[in-house]
Amino acid sequence: MLRVLTSRTALRAPSLLRPFSSNVQPGYVGSTEGAPRTTADTAPKISMLLELRDKPGALHEVLRYFWKYDLNITRLESRPKTLNALGEARFDFFVDFESSSKNSNQVSSLLASLESMTTKAMILDEKDVNWFPRHLSELDLIANRTLDAGADLESDHPGFNDQVYRGRRAELATVAQQYVWNEPIPMIDYTADEVATWAAVWDRMEGLLDTHACAEYKRSFKAMKEHCGYSRDNIPQQQDITDYLKDKTGFRMRPVAGLLSSRDFLNGLAFRTFFSTQYIRHHSMPLYTPEPDICHELLGHAPMFADQDFADFSQEIGLASLGASDEDVQKLAWCYWHSVEFGLCKEDGEHKAYGAGLLSSFGELEYACADYRPAGGTEDRPELKPWDPAVAGVQEFPITTYQPIYFVAESLNDAKSKMRSFCEGLKKPFLSRHNPNTDSIWVDRPVRRAVGVPEKKDFAASAVCYRYNGEKEDKSADDALAPFLAGKMEEIQKAMFEKVKNERDDHLVKVHEWKDFTPNLEKGNLILTPWCGPEFQQEEEEVKDKSKAEGLERSGGEEDERCAVSVAGKTLCIPFDQPDLPEGTKCFYTGKVAKCWVLWGRSY
Repeated sequence: MLRVLTSRTALRAPSLLRPFSSNVQPGYVGSTEGAPRTTADTAPKISMLLELRDKPGALHEVLRYFWKYDLNITRLESRPKTLNALGEARFDFFVDFESSSKNSNQVSSLLASLESMTTKAMILDEKDVNWFPRHLSELDLIANRTLDAGADLESDHPGFNDQVYRGRRAELATVAQQYVWNEPIPMIDYTADEVATWAAVWDRMEGLLDTHACAEYKRSFKAMKEHCGYSRDNIPQQQDITDYLKDKTGFRMRPVAGLLSSRDFLNGLAFRTFFSTQYIRHHSMPLYTPEPDICHELLGHAPMFADQDFADFSQEIGLASLGASDEDVQKLAWCYWHSVEFGLCKEDGEHKAYGAGLLSSFGELEYACADYRPAGGTEDRPELKPWDPAVAGVQEFPITTYQPIYFVAESLNDAKSKMRSFCEGLKKPFLSRHNPNTDSIWVDRPVRRAVGVPEKKDFAASAVCYRYNGEKEDKSADDALAPFLAGKMEEIQKAMFEKVKNERDDHLVKVHEWKDFTPNLEKGNLILTPWCGPEFQQEEEEVKDKSKAEGLERSGGEEDERCAVSVAGKTLCIPFDQPDLPEGTKCFYTGKVAKCWVLWGRSY
């Protein structure tokens, strides 16, 4: 569901013949307590400008000091050679490297070392950019920045005077507004009227989709009937669709209450996340909607996200939107409109639809793809242009009628390749990459997300998550969060200490004879043994070698993949608190008189 903004007004497409699509949001920064962060993706960075004399090996000499002081470079960029007033050649290099309070001394040492090797060494300020999410959890900060409340209807909406329908819209809007990034999407119990409306759209679309949809859509749609509960008499659940898409392409659905701005909606695509409504059009006019609804989202968009090329294509647009200028966001949103919403591709000499605005609209699907007339209720024919993002990004379009112009790609792979080339040509404030393992955004230089920072009211609540036990609780902005967290940290520390102590005690055994030593090591236990004294170091090595040999013999000669030396016992310490050692107790290994208890563990 594209959320496109023109100036400050959301584009809407109240077509009489199609369930349209349209919706996207603005951006800001905020606190996401409990969200996992990763050093590699979100570590602060320092930018430096270095001016070097033009001579062989000059850059090598400089870079070796970054290695010396263990500073990780994330970007290295050169500028063309210049001449100073004396005619001497100089090169400028921009270097970004990771920084933290822990390596401030290394940075100071680096600057001191570079002073004699460069003609200029300057630390550059962070670049201010439009706010963008750095982690999947930060989509919580933008998901409710809707341009309408989801339940607010225009006076010409078919359900405007239906209080039951408006109440249902408000109920579904609340479900979306309360959704949190790391929870399952709530199941919606759709009513009989809602399912009947879905069935009416299904009946009208099914035959047309078989004729005019692209092969990728038909393949995915067939699979989702089997795996996601797609059928005439059942509206699929977004969580079931998410489970399927994540396995296929890494995409996920996310419920949203209403229309979002272009920037925020496209930012979600960077995380392979699609903001989707959960409400359905009014039952009095099942073949018309003035806004995107669940029919448009699930029949039009969702099946295409199961195709790898299309998923990659969509994420390219999303990544390009991060921190982008308003001008470039509009270009990207218009590219989205002419492709993800209303795109065509060639297939066996025919034009097939891959855009959701077509795949969920019986009238416009026929109008755009059929070679006969009348089609879609008109004799008119649209203009077809080859897919070119540079052209599509500035091509205006109507929102209440059929599109007069459609862009045709040679294939979905062709659409993706051209979109990628277009995005690479945009003047971006930084380069970004999505890490699917951490759902974080890596950027190649220091940036400050200073533009579009939300007002305090946007942080009315914080989710406090406890990684050590998986629990979570919500705290409102009125709560005294700082003292609460301070007390909670003490509570967590005590709880974790008791947990680890109990685990240790459960795996602490006393052994008096060698025959019990290696079997207990194999169980992963810590072992207290009577020992003849710390001066018997050679005997310690013998214990290690002998336990290793026994362990290998018991395992058939195979090293345990979990450790460097299989079942080899090593001394950990002489415990400060010594258990009682009766007079005459013998060392478990040498048989000499024991002087103390020693703690042993497995060598890893």
